[in-house]
Amino acid sequence: MAKTKRLVFNKGNLDRLPAPESGRVYHYDAKVRGLAVCVTSTGSKVFYLYCRMDRKPTRYRIGAWPEVSVAQARDIAMKRLAEVV
Repeated sequence: MAKTKRLVFNKGNLDRLPAPESGRVYHYDAKVRGLAVCVTSTGSKVFYLYCRMDRKPTRYRIGAWPEVSVAQARDIAMKRLAEVV
């Protein structure tokens, strides 16, 4: 199993994330719990929020980077987490 990768999301860090040779790699934000960016082999980067809803693990798609900024992704994630609690 791959080790969880946590980093502070910012423009520079997201721009430098390498695309895997195949499949997907998830990197988690160090500031907002459950906020992740998925990097695919084609180089696309999409923000997701992972949380539990009704005791079930749920993945919520926030939007693609750079159309959705880090600040927007964090704001959406925090609002969504507030709804869950």
